[in-house]
Amino acid sequence: MSVEALALADLRIISAHLAGSRKENSEQLVLEASSQVVSYLLNRKRLELYNLEKNFGVEISVEVNPDLGLEEHKLYSRTTETS
Repeated sequence: MSVEALALADLRIISAHLAGSRKENSEQLVLEASSQVVSYLLNRKRLELYNLEKNFGVEISVEVNPDLGLEEHKLYSRTTETS
């Protein structure tokens, strides 16, 4: 698969995850992926990520994980601590 196709698939996975959870809290959703996929998402799909954050009230963090292959990713929630 191309980097673009992988990034779009990850974007759909994030969207489906958020639509399925439907809970309003101060969580951060983290996507870990290869540097190529992360670069594509942050450079070409930043507006889509922003809209998901705005619509679902959650922070989305897209991070490089050098241990993952091009077609691999990790998606998980991280609770943010408030003082």
